Amino acid sequence: MHANGTNIEGEMAEVSAAVEACCERLHEMGVERIFCTMHFSTRTDKPQTMADKLARLA
Repeated sequence: MHANGTNIEGEMAEVSAAVEACCERLHEMGVERIFCTMHFSTRTDKPQTMADKLARLA
């Protein structure tokens, strides 16, 4: 199992802030254009991490 891209796990506000900080830093370094595609998966019925999902496959 692997991600199609980069997975970031955490609270939505923190994840969004991390992505924004990365984009800001890249622009500071001279990158003129950045293209980001993000998908969010949230659930409220139980806590679940990426590690939990992988453990179920083992």
